[in-house]
Amino acid sequence: MQGRWEDCDLSDDSTPPPGSNQGETSLTAIRSIRLPLAVFLLAFFATWTLRATWLYSIDEQIASPWIRFAYANAVKAILWLTPAAIFTARILRQRPTAFCADIWPGRQQWIACILITTLYLAAVAAFELSVGNKRFSLHRISSGSGDQQWPSLFVTLQLLVSPLIEELFFRGFLLPTMYQIVGRWTAIATNSLLFMLIHWPYWLSHAESARLFVANSIGVCGFALLASWLYDRSRSVWPPTLAHTCNNLLAMVLVAN
Repeated sequence: MQGRWEDCDLSDDSTPPPGSNQGETSLTAIRSIRLPLAVFLLAFFATWTLRATWLYSIDEQIASPWIRFAYANAVKAILWLTPAAIFTARILRQRPTAFCADIWPGRQQWIACILITTLYLAAVAAFELSVGNKRFSLHRISSGSGDQQWPSLFVTLQLLVSPLIEELFFRGFLLPTMYQIVGRWTAIATNSLLFMLIHWPYWLSHAESARLFVANSIGVCGFALLASWLYDRSRSVWPPTLAHTCNNLLAMVLVAN
């Protein structure tokens, strides 16, 4: 993971000019990644669209919340992390698990990331309570989303597993790969838009109202900007994963009046 950062110039939002050997080398590297990444993303989005729409009926037929949870996250891990590992090995010429071999942020990085995350979540909560006509409720946590025997454990796993898979793919794998093609802010913005778009198939196939669809899109894109910045600041998936877990927890305890 550290090697991927050393190969990327994050000082500005431009690629090197072709007037020097360094620029020519960089442009050659960019061309060798750009097309494969575009094809990879098209295939990934097509596959996940199929999974989140037509094939989601399989999830709805599973009665046990534990089996449904295990199945859904196993499928997500296979469809998200396995292609990322193959792309890392075949195109980026690195160890297949390079995007998982993450570094642990330093103390100052953690302080900055936790502070920004806390401010973001406080702002979201204040907006939802005042404008979104919502209130705090622990019902969905205490009920365990259908599991009556181990509700706390079930909710805890819900809040940890899926966010980790999503952060490993979007921030651990995709964002540093995009750094090699475009500048840091373009990569962060594009990564955030893609994170929002990956949620659209499920929302659109499950009769989201237009208002709720727009609100969710803005919220998810806004969070993705935060998560991408946290990765950019810390060079680690752990701060965005923590923020992702806390964000999902907040969404779980905020319910409509």
